[in-house]
Amino acid sequence: MIRLKIELMAYQSGRDPIYMRNFVKRHPDIMIKSMSSLEAKISYMSRNLNRQLKKEPSFPLILCYNYNQVMRPRGDLLKEKVGHFDLETAFARTDEGFCKHWGIDIKEL
Repeated sequence: MIRLKIELMAYQSGRDPIYMRNFVKRHPDIMIKSMSSLEAKISYMSRNLNRQLKKEPSFPLILCYNYNQVMRPRGDLLKEKVGHFDLETAFARTDEGFCKHWGIDIKEL
C-alpha cells in the first residue's frame, strides 16, 4: 500500500525517486494517511481548484492538512472570493491567522 501512495504522489508531483525516498523518511505522518484521503485531496486540488500539482512547490507536503476541516472549506472560500491563491498560504495557518491574512470573518469558515 505504501508503494501505491508513493507512486501516486510521484506521478502527480513529477518528483524523482530520490526526492520521494527522502520524503517518505521525513514525513511518515503523510504516508500513514489512507489512500482514499490522499486521492480525495489530490482530486480536489487538481479538479476543483484547477491546480497543476507538478507546478505547486508545496506539493506533496500540502497533503498533511485535513481535507474536511482545512482544505475544502478554505479552498472553496478563497476560490469564490479571491480566485487564484497560494495553497501554502491558505492551508498552513491557524483559523485566526487565515482570517486575518485574507480579511475574512471567522464565522465564514
